[in-house]
Amino acid sequence: MPIKYLPLICMLFSSVAAASPTYPYIYEPIYTFSAPGASSTEAHAINNNRQVGGSYSNPNAYLGAHGFIHNLNSYTAIDAPDVAQAYGGTNIYGINNNGSVVGSYTHSSNVGAPTTGRGFIYNGNTYTTIDAASLNGFANTDTYAYDINDNNQVAGTLRDYATGALQGFLYSDGALSPINVPNAIQTTATGINNLGQVVGYFSDAASSWHGYIYDGDTYSIFDVSGSSGSYFYDINNNGLVIGEIFFQGTHSLPFIRYTDGNFSTLSHWYVPEGSKLRAYGINDNNYIVGAVYERGTSYGFLAMPVPIPAAAWTFGFSLIGLISAASRRNVA
Repeated sequence: MPIKYLPLICMLFSSVAAASPTYPYIYEPIYTFSAPGASSTEAHAINNNRQVGGSYSNPNAYLGAHGFIHNLNSYTAIDAPDVAQAYGGTNIYGINNNGSVVGSYTHSSNVGAPTTGRGFIYNGNTYTTIDAASLNGFANTDTYAYDINDNNQVAGTLRDYATGALQGFLYSDGALSPINVPNAIQTTATGINNLGQVVGYFSDAASSWHGYIYDGDTYSIFDVSGSSGSYFYDINNNGLVIGEIFFQGTHSLPFIRYTDGNFSTLSHWYVPEGSKLRAYGINDNNYIVGAVYERGTSYGFLAMPVPIPAAAWTFGFSLIGLISAASRRNVA
């Protein structure tokens, strides 16, 4: 299992109108990992016990994916019952502080049929299937369970198998409710915290993507000046959001959004040219996990925040010179 420790610098995109303090961090050490025997590994979520949930694939891509829980010392492989391994396998996307995980899998009874994806919750003993197809009029629907909070509420997304259209949902006490940003063409729901705040991203009529936070009543939409769009992936119990900011072309950067509206981008990862870094999960200690994609493979990473002393940050920020304004819209 390869382990690397690499520097990752978190640079600030501060709101020009904000009077609140900024939050410069350097993320270190960088711990990267690959599941034993895997050709690709992705870390999707981390809880406060530093258990990491994710997925890996074997060198033979036709064998499909396997979910895992990694406690930084060992791996526990997770394959849903009745999974059609060769048609997609099992993916773990979220983990709560109780150790319950959520994800999606290809169900064996659906092989050869248009609908193949189902969501699930696994608490270490029991699998609970989430099939959210009843929420919409899609003829055939894949269900992806992306995150779970400590109250066992699940945020997820439906995908129309035929068109690829997306719709968010909330699963709570066995009941499903839709999550759709008003006037959006498509909406995803990818993260949820213990307050029931849901994050995700949606596309508008211009085919631009925007991150949002939904508190059960109001959708707060956020954009970063100078960017072409953003994805929100996860939110912790402190209200910090992890996601991805896009610029013209295919260039993107992972970021953290703070509760005062400031953004920090994780922008100086020293990886080979052409590689891509994505940060998918954040816990209440602000540890982040994600994946580095390079040359047809991937490996997971864990990063720890260390505040930069004010004097050092003032000097460093004067060299960086990157300031961008963040905007916010509320939609009921």
